[in-house]
Amino acid sequence: MTINHANPRLTLRQSLGRTHMMISLTAVCMAGLFLTITALPALRLYADHNLKLVARAISYTTEAAVVFDDKDAAKDALETITSREDIASASIRRLHGGPLPDHHGAAGPAPLCGSQPQAGGACHQLHHGGGRGVR
Repeated sequence: MTINHANPRLTLRQSLGRTHMMISLTAVCMAGLFLTITALPALRLYADHNLKLVARAISYTTEAAVVFDDKDAAKDALETITSREDIASASIRRLHGGPLPDHHGAAGPAPLCGSQPQAGGACHQLHHGGGRGVR
C-alpha cells in the first residue's frame, strides 16, 4: 500500500474555510468599490456647491466696488476672499466694459464669464484647481 504525499486532499473543513474566505474577500472588495463609486459624484457635488457659495460671497462683497467702479476695493475684496479658499482663479467682469481685477492662482487666468450678470452688471467666474468654472 503506497500513500501519495505529493497531492494531499483537503478536508471538508479546509475546503469550506477557503470558500468562506474567498466569498468574504470578494464581498468586502465589492462593497469598497461601490462606496468609492458613489462617493466620487457626491464629492464633486460638494465641490461645485462650495464654488457657488464662494462666487456668491464675492458677488456680495464686491457689489459696491463694481457699482462705483472702484478697482482697488474690488481687488482687495477679491484677494481677501480667494486667499482663504483653494481657488485657482477668479475674475470680475463688467457686462458692458472691461474687466475688473483678476486673481490668478496656479491654473492661470480665468476665462470670460457667461451671459448671467451679477450685482451692478458684473459677472463672476471661479475655477477650482482642475475642475469646471462656476458662474
